[in-house]
Amino acid sequence: MAKTDWTMNDTVMPEDMNELGAEVNAKVNHSLADATYYVNASTGSDTNDGLSAEKALKTIGAAIAKVPQVINHIVNIIVADGLYDEDIFIDGYVGRGHLYLRGDITTPDNVSIRSLSVHQCTGYVDVAGFTITGLNVNNKHVIVDRCKSVDLHNLKTTVALFQNYAVELLWSTVAISASEISNKLEAIRARQGAVVYVYDCVGTGNDFAYVASGGARISPVGTRIGAKTMYNVDFGGVVAEAIPGATTGVMNLYVSPNGNDVNNGTSGAPLKTIQAAINRIPPIVNHTVIINVAPGTYNEIVKVAGFQGQGIIHLYAGNAISMNYSVSAVAVDFCSCQVVVRGFNGTATDRAPFSANNSFDTKFEKCSVTAASTYHSGYHVINNGMVTIINCKVTNRVYGAFLNGAAQIMSIEWDDNSTGNTIGLVAQYGVITKQGVQPRGTTSETTGFGGMIR
Repeated sequence: MAKTDWTMNDTVMPEDMNELGAEVNAKVNHSLADATYYVNASTGSDTNDGLSAEKALKTIGAAIAKVPQVINHIVNIIVADGLYDEDIFIDGYVGRGHLYLRGDITTPDNVSIRSLSVHQCTGYVDVAGFTITGLNVNNKHVIVDRCKSVDLHNLKTTVALFQNYAVELLWSTVAISASEISNKLEAIRARQGAVVYVYDCVGTGNDFAYVASGGARISPVGTRIGAKTMYNVDFGGVVAEAIPGATTGVMNLYVSPNGNDVNNGTSGAPLKTIQAAINRIPPIVNHTVIINVAPGTYNEIVKVAGFQGQGIIHLYAGNAISMNYSVSAVAVDFCSCQVVVRGFNGTATDRAPFSANNSFDTKFEKCSVTAASTYHSGYHVINNGMVTIINCKVTNRVYGAFLNGAAQIMSIEWDDNSTGNTIGLVAQYGVITKQGVQPRGTTSETTGFGGMIR
């Protein structure tokens, strides 16, 4: 059994981590092989094992409950024709495998469900062949939230819904194809940095077909959904007529004060601005992208926004805290891929020089803020996500690091000269976890609205 009586003076050994990992793995339900489950509303029973059509389950929910939480294989759920008065929840599946939920792809009217919700899945999820007749608890027909890769196709919903939107997509990468959405206030709404591809979908009687907000991107291709107004965007949303690209391999881009933004961004022909390099990155990042920044002063607010995928964006200046790589500010917004910002000195006084908003995994490393501001924090994290601040420096700000929202900050080993702040750490709603030296202030830390510092 792994050690549990740790003290602050104990040393963690490799064998301790191995024992802990073995215990965690033993308690997590992993797939062991490809599997297929069958569901039949007429002949099935939820006491069956569901492993054959003759021993089908009665409800889709019962089949989903049999799927291991970690999927490293192919799992199929085959649903026979029928009426399934269920709200379908696919929640928290991870792994390298695929989960397929299949109704009648040819005639979706033959298989009806009340609603569909897909939440916090990092594995691939594919749902097809259903008519959706009701609403979930959020008054939507379909919602996809915080998922890496979801395909929805051959779906149909025509029930009148003029007080809300039919399909809501948040913090996710989603493809919707060969589906019909009719008689809605908004057919598809993407927000909070979602990236959505819509292929050959149809519909009539909608007020709006495609609505993008909060940094989300919708790319309709082929046949369009019919509506009084085709597009509506706000808060940085984009509806694009072309399919956004994806990385095909490792990318290296170079930036120098002596460069030119018409260059191709190689080491011999660098770009002049960091933002120009960011703008060269495809929105789907499934590989490592490194932006190599030469010493200099970059008077720009760099926005890293809306990137999805399983890769990493490295915004790389130097390996140590330095004043030689100055930028006004770096803002990481609505990104589900990992973003690492290293070695910059942030100079903005009218805003936080380093910020993260609704991003899954952001790291600020060996960055510094020394320009004084009595109104703005040095590092600002809002809404959801996980942010690591490690080996950084902040001086003379109203707040060293400010957390506002249901996010988490790992606050690790700040530079010992992080002094002169009014308050070192502030946590509202979310959680800051400390390790080692922390930014100092007249008040070391404060919490509010249920926030925690530990």
